Amino acid sequence: MGMATIIGNKLGKALALLDAPGSGLTITPGGTLDFGFVGVQQPYGWVYLALLSSHDSAAAGVTAEASWDDGITWTTVATDSYVAADGFTLFQAPMVAPMMRFRYANSANVITTWRGQVFWSQVNLVPA
Repeated sequence: MGMATIIGNKLGKALALLDAPGSGLTITPGGTLDFGFVGVQQPYGWVYLALLSSHDSAAAGVTAEASWDDGITWTTVATDSYVAADGFTLFQAPMVAPMMRFRYANSANVITTWRGQVFWSQVNLVPA
């Protein structure tokens, strides 16, 4: 996965319709983010999934997961749903483990538009 530095933030993989999950399927957008900070202070504070899709996700279909054992087991740390009527949506989760990932479960619909980005930042980019 290529990365670029932008004002203290890191970009993950850009997502396109090609990367979208099929009807009723689940994908891991951008893959697993391996920060490798075991035993040291974590370099970033938040992970994000920026998403725009033509259809809703499954109920509670957007999850952020963390692994403390090199990806052997995963724990859900945040859950939400994507609603197409809301348009572009930014999902966030605190970085709590050396490995983090987002999972996206599609509804039964066939997606015709899919845009997204996985990235991480030292500061919380979503105002309270």
